[in-house]
Parts: sequence; C-alpha cells; structure tokens
Amino acid sequence: MKGRLLGFFLFLSLLIYQACTHTDPPETKDSSPSTIKSYSSGEKAKVDSLDSQLTPVSEIAYYFNNKMGKQQVLVKGIIIRLLADDTDGDAHQRFIIRLDNGQTLLIAHNIDLAPRIPNIKTNQVVYAYGVYEYNREGGVVHWTHRDPNGRHEDGFLYYNGVQYE
Repeated sequence: MKGRLLGFFLFLSLLIYQACTHTDPPETKDSSPSTIKSYSSGEKAKVDSLDSQLTPVSEIAYYFNNKMGKQQVLVKGIIIRLLADDTDGDAHQRFIIRLDNGQTLLIAHNIDLAPRIPNIKTNQVVYAYGVYEYNREGGVVHWTHRDPNGRHEDGFLYYNGVQYE
C-alpha cells in the first residue's frame, strides 16, 4: 500500500510541476502558424547542449537595464521580424528575436565574413552566440561569425539544424 501511495504522490507531483512550469510561446506580430520542428538525434544533442549554455534572460535584462555592452552571450529566441540587410560598411543580415522574458534583440550577422542564413522565417527558433550591445530597443547581438584575424572570440548562429559562423 505504501508503494502505491508513494507512486501516486510522485505522479501527482510531476503533474503539478509540469503545470507550474508550462509557459505559452511568446506572441508575435506575424500571424503565420508556427512550424513544429522534429529533431534528429544529432540535432537534439546540439540543441540540448546549446540550451544548457544559454545566458540567463535575467542577465540580458540586467545588461539592458544598466545600458551595458561588450558582453559575450548565447541567446535563444523566436524570430519575430526580418529586416533588410544593412549594407553601410560590412553587410549584415538583420532580424529581430524575442526572448522568453519578452525582451527583443536585433541580430546583426556579418555576411561579408559568414554565410547568410537562407530561407529564414519568422516564428522560428534561432540561437545567437556573439556580443551584446545596448540600444534603446532591447539590444543588439553582433560578432556572430568567426574572426578572420583571431583577435576576438568566434560567434555563430544556429538555425534549423545548421550552424552559421
């Protein structure tokens, strides 16, 4: 009897934990439906590894609230808006992501030094490893590429199972 009772309480605890930790995905201005991605075992391992190394969103909020920059970060967000390339100086592919806490970040990916992400779409998850800089809209992450001179930490983007660096 004790074993069944213990099993029941463990099951009930799991249900309560799942209910308390469930969060709905962030809303976006794009009304197109989200695509559910199924990962291969290699992609799943990569995503799990990246998830375990994410910079906490509380740290990103701290950088923003304190107008800080030059912070190496790994962020994960939902792409909410695609922007035209910035072609003033080095060309950058640009898009905006929303973090789990609702903060938005501009991602500026240097496509003179790294490959462009082809067929990028809103409502998709992207990981960005680079340097956070403050701006009034939430911040920007750049240096999402390899440094050809080897003087800066290499960055990357991970989108749809492919790493761009």
